[in-house]
Amino acid sequence: MGTQFDKDLDLAQRVCRELANGNNQAILEVYSLYQSLFLGFALRRLYDASQDRANRLLSEFWLELLNGRAICSYAGKASLSTFLLVILNRRIMDHNAKTIKNRGRFVPMPDPDQTPDFQESPEDTLIRRHQKKVLARTLSSLENVSPRDAKLVRMHLEGLSYEQMAGRELGGVSRDALELQKKTNAIKKQFTRPGTGSLAKFKVLLSRAMEKYGLSPSDLLD
Repeated sequence: MGTQFDKDLDLAQRVCRELANGNNQAILEVYSLYQSLFLGFALRRLYDASQDRANRLLSEFWLELLNGRAICSYAGKASLSTFLLVILNRRIMDHNAKTIKNRGRFVPMPDPDQTPDFQESPEDTLIRRHQKKVLARTLSSLENVSPRDAKLVRMHLEGLSYEQMAGRELGGVSRDALELQKKTNAIKKQFTRPGTGSLAKFKVLLSRAMEKYGLSPSDLLD
């Protein structure tokens, strides 16, 4: 008897062949298995969650799968649901990033440890663990190259504004508003400088770390 991964691989390869032959109806077999799971996943993660928005995003997701590239690239190294959830998670994070674009903030995943009623599936857990590993690996690498930049990125990931970062570096007490503003401007300049700023360095290292887990920077950052 084959494993679930073997069964998933057989399904994906069968659907892949059908899609390649122009039979778009083949995707309905996958749809019937995972639509409910994916809808719940989307509703938990969309910043502006509603049934209508989640359904629209999922409609675009299923239409995207019709080109066959994703289904045909499945290799059976994880469950098919997890494989597709990673792709869906990217689309959700793209949506969330657009929603909060003007804030310029980190896009966090729900934290089950801080939300007792949050019901997390095994697939959710896998994605969350991958994200934590990627962030930890990237921050460690950045710290080895530039401790100062790593410190600023850590504060940014906590959700601090430039002024709040400046206040923390000043020990929470500034002699006057001018001093705080000067520090704020210096941090903003270092953090946002194109190519060599703290965030630019972090994104380069992040992209490298993402490759190992099959994710993309848009899963974490706007």
